[in-house]
Amino acid sequence: MEFLGYARQVVQQMELLESRYIDKKPAKQRFCVSTQHYTFTTNAFVELIQRFGNLPIIRRNFSAMNLLKGVLRSVTVQRL
Repeated sequence: MEFLGYARQVVQQMELLESRYIDKKPAKQRFCVSTQHYTFTTNAFVELIQRFGNLPIIRRNFSAMNLLKGVLRSVTVQRL
């Protein structure tokens, strides 16, 4: 009887994993960069776009203080 209880739990966990990962559309990919506005960052960003132009790329300029605060909170790009 104990075995059947464990087996039922395993089946339920398997169903949960399948519902989450099977037959799902792949997540939309995008690359986000938060930076200060300096010429070298702009040049690097232009080169990045030229190499990976088929990927949605977002660049946001911040002041030094806001950029550091965002890094501290691990949030430098708003959800799109």
